[in-house]
Amino acid sequence: MRMNATHEDEGKQAAVRGKTQRVSVSFTLEQYEFLSRLAGRNRVSIAWVVRDAVDKLVAEEMPLFRKGRP
Repeated sequence: MRMNATHEDEGKQAAVRGKTQRVSVSFTLEQYEFLSRLAGRNRVSIAWVVRDAVDKLVAEEMPLFRKGRP
């Protein structure tokens, strides 16, 4: 986890905040370790893994909200 964001990072975060909603999620140790390994294998963050999983769930449950639909 990175503790010190640069000014550039803060600007990017501010631009995204208007379009996104921040949430806090708690995982069991086993879930966290699994997500950490999965993220490491794919060289992405745990947050990316979670967002990807949510995107897939939303697409499955609500087909009209699929990304890139015509």
